[in-house]
Amino acid sequence: MFSNQTGTVTGNLNTFKQKEINGLNRLRNAITGFFILVPLGLFAYLAYNVYMNFIERDIRDKSFFEFAFPLSGVFLLLFLVFFPIILFTRYRVNRFIKLLHEIDTEHLQLYQQYTLAVPRLSANIAPYVLSQKGIIIPRLLSVDRIPYSDIMEIRHKTFKSGRSYGTTITLETYKNQKHHISFFQHEKLRFFLAAIAQKHLHIPVIKKN
Repeated sequence: MFSNQTGTVTGNLNTFKQKEINGLNRLRNAITGFFILVPLGLFAYLAYNVYMNFIERDIRDKSFFEFAFPLSGVFLLLFLVFFPIILFTRYRVNRFIKLLHEIDTEHLQLYQQYTLAVPRLSANIAPYVLSQKGIIIPRLLSVDRIPYSDIMEIRHKTFKSGRSYGTTITLETYKNQKHHISFFQHEKLRFFLAAIAQKHLHIPVIKKN
C-alpha cells in the first residue's frame, strides 16, 4: 500500500515537472517568436515605404533592389539588436529547466506547492528554488547556490517602485557575503519564510523597516 502511494506521488510529481517544463518551453518559444516577428515587422514596414517611395518617384536608372540597398544595413542592425535577446532568453529558460531536473523529489514537491501558492499566469522563472543542499538563486548570467549551513541570518524589507511595493530578501552568510532576492508578490515572501521555518534551520529572520 505504501509503495503504491509513493509511486502515485512520484508519478504526480513527474507529471507536474513535465507540465512545468512544457510551460517554460512555451514561454521560451513565445518570447523567441516575439523578438523574431518584431524586427521582421519593422523591416517589412520600412521595405513597403521604400517601395512606395520608389514607385512615386518613378526611378528608372536603378532597380528597386539597388535603390533599397541601404535597407540591408537596417536589417543587419535589427538582427544585431534582437538576436542576442533571443539567445539570452533561451539560455535563461534552458538553465532553469536544468535546475528543475536537479532538485530531488522532496523539493520538487515543495516547488509544486510554491507554484500553487504564488499567483501567476503561466510557467516562469522563480526568483529562488529551495533544494536539498541550499537555496538556489537564478541570476541573469549565473546561478548562486547558498548552502543552508552558510546562512547567518535572513533579512527582508519592503521597497516602493512607482506605485507598486516589492520585497527584498537578504541572505547574509558567515563568509560576509550578501545574496539578494527581489520580487513584487508578497506571497513569495510568505512562502519562503514558511518553507525555511519548516526546515527548522534556526536561522534568525529579521524584518527591516
